[in-house]
Amino acid sequence: MVSSLQEVWVGLATALGAGLLIGIERERRKGVGPKRAFAGVRTFAITSVAGATAGLVALDWISASAMLALGALVGVARFRDRSADPGITTEVALLACFLIGMLCISAPEFAAGIATLIAVLLYSRTAIQHFATTLLSEKEMADGIALAALALLLLPLTPNRSLHESFSINPYRVVQLVVVMSAIQAFGHIMLRSVGAKLGTPITGLISGFVSSTATHAAMGARAREKPATATACLSAAALSSVATAVQAAVLTATVAPRFLPVVAPYLVAMGATALVAGALAFRKISDTLALDVSRRAFSLQQAALFALLLTTAGAMVAVAQRTWGETAAQVSIALSALVDVHVALFALLTTAGVSNVSSNEITSTLLVCLTLNALMKLVVSVVAARRSYYSAQITAVLAAIACAPWMVHWLL
Repeated sequence: MVSSLQEVWVGLATALGAGLLIGIERERRKGVGPKRAFAGVRTFAITSVAGATAGLVALDWISASAMLALGALVGVARFRDRSADPGITTEVALLACFLIGMLCISAPEFAAGIATLIAVLLYSRTAIQHFATTLLSEKEMADGIALAALALLLLPLTPNRSLHESFSINPYRVVQLVVVMSAIQAFGHIMLRSVGAKLGTPITGLISGFVSSTATHAAMGARAREKPATATACLSAAALSSVATAVQAAVLTATVAPRFLPVVAPYLVAMGATALVAGALAFRKISDTLALDVSRRAFSLQQAALFALLLTTAGAMVAVAQRTWGETAAQVSIALSALVDVHVALFALLTTAGVSNVSSNEITSTLLVCLTLNALMKLVVSVVAARRSYYSAQITAVLAAIACAPWMVHWLL
């Protein structure tokens, strides 16, 4: 219920703006002449203002009567419609516009956001239809449904508590990590489908980096050895996989321990920016004839689950080591886990910081050591995979720059 005349006018003005916004889009779609569709800009504006009036009166029977009358008018208009379009988008949008008008009285900002979202959906009809019927494959559709089920069904049903007081294993956190990692992979797949052939290998490296940047370096080194002509593309892909490492580390921090994100952000930004520059410089020399492989699935649930379990297990082991042998053993465990994957170490570090009084300086120093050790491991697997090739020298320079960037930020700060 509004408390002042000013709030009344704000609600009515928001309702009018929402109706005009949606109505203008519908007006452009309705056509002209005797066979034009019903409900244009004036109808939507009046309907929204009528909804705001009903919300202002705040009597349930008036709101219900107005909804029934509007539904009857929509039914009559639909019965008299002679167009060949079988859709009911305009009818549904008109009903939504009435509800938005009602919402404008109590929550005008929220109502304005909903109106904008509906207008965007209506305007994007062609792009959405093209994506759903042409670009989206059956395999990708199945992956999308699986991800939605994971996020909307399984995650809310998972208990949000630790299994045992001695371990930092939270089933909800495990499933949440699976959802986050799967969503990141799916987003990378969408980006891959949206680019041309020249971007294929670098984008593939970026996407693979969200799963395992270390494994990506090994794969790119082996490919550069087998096909020397692709060495520059492989170098760009390997560098961009470190961008994925930085992005994923930031997402992981925001998910597990948001309060530590400002502490680690400068170092992750430095690492990611350096890797991005290196990948971009290598990209400029890539041939335009490289093929694009889009046969992969949108995301790998198995890889995401294994990655989440690996993170959780490492965090639990570090917590046990800290309780049993003290802080030094925990820090050593975190550093060694960085050789496998920097996210494993970061998760363990954040888990430890969440249950003990760890200072920002301790987090910073441990993170820098972890990033350095992880870059060293990437260098080892790259050189071993590429053997004695020109690619080995290139990737050494790239990884050295990526490893030094966070230290430079540390010295500057």
